Amino acid sequence: MEYSDAEPECRVRAGVSLEIELFGSSAPAARVLRRGGVIASVSPATPERSLFNSVCADDPDELPGLLDELEATYAAAGVRAWTVWLPAGHPVGPGPLAERGHVLDGAPRSMGVALDKGYDYPETREIAAERKLTLHLRTRGEEVEAKGRDPNFKARRWVVERSHSWLNRNRGLLIRWAKKPENHRAFHHLAFGVIAFRAAGAGGLPR
Repeated sequence: MEYSDAEPECRVRAGVSLEIELFGSSAPAARVLRRGGVIASVSPATPERSLFNSVCADDPDELPGLLDELEATYAAAGVRAWTVWLPAGHPVGPGPLAERGHVLDGAPRSMGVALDKGYDYPETREIAAERKLTLHLRTRGEEVEAKGRDPNFKARRWVVERSHSWLNRNRGLLIRWAKKPENHRAFHHLAFGVIAFRAAGAGGLPR
C-alpha cells in the first residue's frame, strides 16, 4: 500500500476548522471571522494564547490578501498572539507571514498511537509504518515478564479501561437486569458515586 499525505492532511485541516469554530463560539466576546475559504477565531478572553486565536484556510494562497484585515481584527480585540495553520512547506509561511513577524512554532512529521496487546500483529506494525505513526504497543507476555523482574511492577491502564473495570465489578451493570432505562441509569449513577468516593479516599465503603 502506497502512503500519501493527502488524506491525513485533509482530515487535519477539517478538524482544525471545526476546532476554530468552537474556539470562536466558546465565550460571549469570542467570534468567528470568515472570508471565503479562510476561517479565524477571535478570543479576547485569551489574548496571549495563540491556540485560541487561530486562522486556517482551505487555500493558503488566499491568506496574503487578508493579513491586513486579520491583524486589524485581532488588534481591535486586544489579542496579542495569534497563529496560522498551514500545510508543511507552504511558501506563505516563510514569505508573507515571516515578513510580518510570524515564526514557525511547530512542524510535526509523525503522530503516535498507543495500543494494547490485542493489536500485537505484523499487520498492525506494517500499517503504522506506512502511515508514519509512532507505535506504542504492548507485546504479548511483556507485562508478565516485567512482573517477574519487579514484584512492585504495576501494569499501565488507560483511564477508560480502568473505569470500565471498576464498573464491571457491579454485577447489576456487567449484565443488565433492569428492564426500565431509568433504573439502569440510576444504577450507573450509584456506581459512579461509589467510585468517586473511593477515589477521594473515603473510608467505610463496601468493596
